[in-house]
Amino acid sequence: GDRQLVTTKGTHVNIFAEFNQNVPPHDENQWGHVALDARHFIPHASDRMTFVGRLFFAGVLGQIERRGTEQLGVPFYEQPTLGGENTLRAFGRGRYVGSWAALVNLEERVTVLNKTIFDINTHLEIAPFLDIGRVGQNSEKVLQSFLKDLQINPGIGFRLLIKPTVVARFDVAYGRDGGNVFVGID
Repeated sequence: GDRQLVTTKGTHVNIFAEFNQNVPPHDENQWGHVALDARHFIPHASDRMTFVGRLFFAGVLGQIERRGTEQLGVPFYEQPTLGGENTLRAFGRGRYVGSWAALVNLEERVTVLNKTIFDINTHLEIAPFLDIGRVGQNSEKVLQSFLKDLQINPGIGFRLLIKPTVVARFDVAYGRDGGNVFVGID
């Protein structure tokens, strides 16, 4: 991307993998975690608009089983989640939990104001978006089950940017549980 906080063009890809092996080496509590987060920014309309596409996938490899009150394998706090201001914005943070999570975010950022006020570059954007995602369990086939029970969340965001360092966000989204609002400053 062209700028870390306020990206308007380019591609950002983050790939992550880890393996957890508890001590002693033959302990049954082993698991792995993989994630892909890819974002592409396409400026158009004389740079007054930016289309943002995001593809996210995270998964854990390992057994989730219980013996009495003890959970072996992947701890609940390491399992992929969807919901919150950066994934499915119609739901609270961590609303959906599973052994894998897949997400597509589509957003169109439209500049409605770009002015210098008191020597400060002020920028206002309206950003309609669509968040589509699902979590599942290892026993499911990811591609086949992804299309079942998808969460589809349309919404609109408002961004106030004081370039190059401050971004204020206000997102309103709607999903199966009703509406949700996120407000934040980065």
